Amino acid sequence: DISLLYVNPEARQSLLKELKTKGYVEGIETQFRHRDGNIRWFRINARVIEVSHQESINEGFLVDITEQKVAEQERILLATAIAQAAEIVEITDSEANIQYVNPAFERITGYSRDEVVGHSPRILKSGKHSVSFYKSMWDTLTSRNNWSGRFINKKKDGSLYTEEASISPVVDVDGNINNYVAVKRDITDEIIKEEQLFQSQKMETIGTLAGGIAHDFNNILYSITGYAEMGVDKTEVSSSAQKYFKEILISCNRASQLTKNILAFCRKEEPVRKPILAQPVIEEVIRLMRASIPSTIKISKRIDPECEPIMGDASQIQQVLVNLFTNASHAIQDGYGHIAVG
Repeated sequence: DISLLYVNPEARQSLLKELKTKGYVEGIETQFRHRDGNIRWFRINARVIEVSHQESINEGFLVDITEQKVAEQERILLATAIAQAAEIVEITDSEANIQYVNPAFERITGYSRDEVVGHSPRILKSGKHSVSFYKSMWDTLTSRNNWSGRFINKKKDGSLYTEEASISPVVDVDGNINNYVAVKRDITDEIIKEEQLFQSQKMETIGTLAGGIAHDFNNILYSITGYAEMGVDKTEVSSSAQKYFKEILISCNRASQLTKNILAFCRKEEPVRKPILAQPVIEEVIRLMRASIPSTIKISKRIDPECEPIMGDASQIQQVLVNLFTNASHAIQDGYGHIAVG
């Protein structure tokens, strides 16, 4: 009894009902349990044959479509996976005209599917690769070999991005190339992070080197400071010589503070915050920068002498002000300008 083979008894009832109503059924797909115990898909065509006015019989045939169903399910699964993949999937014909792109392509490049289908991938060309680069790639692909590498491509908005690509030729049974399939991954952010890591490692190396130099420089400063202090004591008060020695001491103190900043940076020490007056720090920076930037750049100041002390680290404030002065002077391209402090 074929009714015993139905996996879903309701399917049998539905089939019989439709046969009774219409007199025939075509293309009904349902599952049967094979005699080996496996469940298989069949397509049923059946009709009612009238034997007499009182009697009729059902006649039909079944076609095993299990392999078609499995292939269809695999195709649906593959299409869903490609559509939801984070990587770009791009399929072209043998002439490299785009036939299919997945949503990731649209999201990353900014081009819609309708804008690129039928066109060459050259629509993404950035001009960053040489003719020999593309020739080498096509020589590999037309030799029926896979190609892997990186592209710098251009999005629809004109911005550049870097992608890691793997391209494979699709070959038929006769050895002819019918299509090319490319899987690409946007690695722009990864490259930026790699560059940042490299820069961080480089700065760490520079910091270690600077720390060693700062120690040696401090030893030299001790000697210069000692002789300058002796010079102040040995010269006449308010004399030109004593004035020069005091200037040397001021520069030594500034250099000593600079080396302390370098050493603190190398050791990653926390800044020491305490009440300080900002006015003398600003005056010292203006004096320092006046000697280091072009004389054609005017410096004006408007500093409130009544300003209350602030909590901070004098050396860090000084460094910030020096950076601001330096940036401002670099922004004055023709060398003639005005920097206002206030």
